[in-house]
Amino acid sequence: MLSQADIDLIHRDPGLPGLATLLDPADLIGRAGLGDLRATYIRYKPGTSCVIGLIPPDGALGALAAMTYPPVRYAEVRARAKWQLGPEPVHYLDDICTALVPLRHDRKVVAARRLGSAEQRQDYLRDLRLDGATLELLRYKPGRRLVLRAELPSGQAAVVKAYEKSGFASALAGARHADRYAGAGLLSVDDDRYAIASRWVVGTPLDPARSPADAFRAAGRELARLHMAAPCLGSVLPAAKIGPPAAAHLLRHVSGAMSALAAAVAEELRCFAPTPCIIHGDFSADQVVIQDGQATVIDWDRMAIGDPARDLGTFQARLDLDLIRGTVGTETAGIAAVAFLQGYAELRGSVPDGLSSHRAAALLALATEGFRDRRPDWAHETETVLSLVESLLPRKASKPPSMTLDLSSALDTAEMAPKLAAVLDVPEDSVLRACLLRHKPGRRALIRYDMVGAPPVICKLRAKGADRRTPRLHQCLRAAGLDGRTPRGVGVPDLVAEIETPPIWLQQMVAGHPLTELLTTHRSVHASGRTGDALATLHRTRIPTDREWALNHELDVIDRALDHAVATRPDLRRGIEGIRRSAHALVGTLQSADTTGIHRDFYPDQVLIDGEVVWLVDLDLYATGDPMIDVGNFQAHLTELGLRDHADPRRFAAEMAAFLAGYEERRGPIDRDRLRTLHWASLIRHIGIGQRIAGRAHTTDRLVAICAGGPDEPAFSIPDLDAQPAA
Repeated sequence: MLSQADIDLIHRDPGLPGLATLLDPADLIGRAGLGDLRATYIRYKPGTSCVIGLIPPDGALGALAAMTYPPVRYAEVRARAKWQLGPEPVHYLDDICTALVPLRHDRKVVAARRLGSAEQRQDYLRDLRLDGATLELLRYKPGRRLVLRAELPSGQAAVVKAYEKSGFASALAGARHADRYAGAGLLSVDDDRYAIASRWVVGTPLDPARSPADAFRAAGRELARLHMAAPCLGSVLPAAKIGPPAAAHLLRHVSGAMSALAAAVAEELRCFAPTPCIIHGDFSADQVVIQDGQATVIDWDRMAIGDPARDLGTFQARLDLDLIRGTVGTETAGIAAVAFLQGYAELRGSVPDGLSSHRAAALLALATEGFRDRRPDWAHETETVLSLVESLLPRKASKPPSMTLDLSSALDTAEMAPKLAAVLDVPEDSVLRACLLRHKPGRRALIRYDMVGAPPVICKLRAKGADRRTPRLHQCLRAAGLDGRTPRGVGVPDLVAEIETPPIWLQQMVAGHPLTELLTTHRSVHASGRTGDALATLHRTRIPTDREWALNHELDVIDRALDHAVATRPDLRRGIEGIRRSAHALVGTLQSADTTGIHRDFYPDQVLIDGEVVWLVDLDLYATGDPMIDVGNFQAHLTELGLRDHADPRRFAAEMAAFLAGYEERRGPIDRDRLRTLHWASLIRHIGIGQRIAGRAHTTDRLVAICAGGPDEPAFSIPDLDAQPAA
């Protein structure tokens, strides 16, 4: 079945009449009467060609390359005399400009011509010192590479790899390296037809879903040994490269993000000065075979000179992709990653710097892997991978505005001036200034617009399209009394206008100081009490919403945060996993509570204090949920801020007490035990957040220690306002 993303590609590329059929291999196989074949590879160049590899599931050599072209190019291909002769001529589907090319007619993998020919096959195997072998086809990339297993009469086995010319030299260097250092013996080489035969490595492939931790530890030790064993060969090998995937054009709305993320990753990697060594270049679990507790690393085709952290990063990136696809669970993937890094550090003493950045680079290269594998959800997978790449980069990394769809338009004052003039009721020639205040690449952006003759406004842009829900929410809340006027003194910014293109909405720019700013000046106890009253007012104002946020969603957020923490601090894995188990045991067993509309991301930065008026901002995540989630999240941020800036998790105890007093005065007494648990649960997330945001990593060890104590740890005790010193 074609996905919506496939259909979009087809509509964008009408010059390839066979594209729709090739993107649906089942349709192609049925139309051509090909029998039992499966698609294993796709290579797509918009407007130029699309090629897929089709191989029999039993490993027989009846593989085909299906190639579709624009009509003019197809006419040239159709006229090739050699493709129309012999026992296996090329089959043509003229109505869709597509050729079905048997293995023996591959024009670039020249060894395939003999291996695919029943008449020439055994003579060729004899030349490779594999006389009498039977062959099983494992992989076929038309025009690139052919991989087969050869079973000899003696019972021994070999692997045969045939290449196109440009890929042969580096593959041969890798095979010789594997023969000398990695234990994968080289049997023979055909320099004329670019083929290599090596001994089949006996054992069990390393499997993230099934292999024990000891196997991953052995893999880590072996990779460390290989990084130390071989000399660096200077200019003999190419340097490892970083860049966006070749198919970055597939999704127009993320292609800019791929390029921007590649630039950000490259910028990060320039911060490291590694000692280069010979690296595998494409290291992952499926490149490791385990036998009797020993690991052998295979497939050195992409061997290069580079940072050893690159191999570790590609290993973790493949685990990430397995996790995204659901082929391995979170805990299993975490155990595998930690054991692998422990094994590496056991031999080399430590894990090299830059691992997170190399992991991001490897994930970026895998972003379009779902398309190549013809997964029905490939577009969603690509976006998920890019979000993970973004999360691995520190905030200081350069992330150009083009990473969010429509942001360049929203920042273009020439384009936006007439649109804003119309909604702000000012002359069309009024001067406009735009300032990007906040940007979460690929997600959302916040812009300040200043236009002569009108008050400044805030523009909110969401990458996935127009936000209709939040503007309506603001209108409803203001109509219910949250308009910033006394006597209540609580408000949300007013809706100014909505613009269709780009899909943005404008809100009133309200005055005030962020509560975080006041916390740093020690003038915040009164402001914190007002904030508690404001949050209670929001909770009492029941505005219907179709979003729900439950405690299991909180646990999902905790799991993602702890996954990231374990990946970046494997030395803390035991403590972190203990915290995870406690979170699921305690939060997962809380009884259901009354729900109301909640902010869902409530912390001091979301509060502006303007005298006696409290403005609540950024309600984009507003949902129906347990109000103690907001209260606990706010307290957790105070705890983390005190720890981060003052090494004291109870630094803001007076502000916390005032906040709770203000909240209870408006809403009545709350369940203190429940709040203590959700305060603790929210702080757990900061273990992972601290690894992503620059300037917070120094709190990680202390956060783990505090959270390991559970909700009864003193940091989570409910403060008494009367017992707090005045601030």
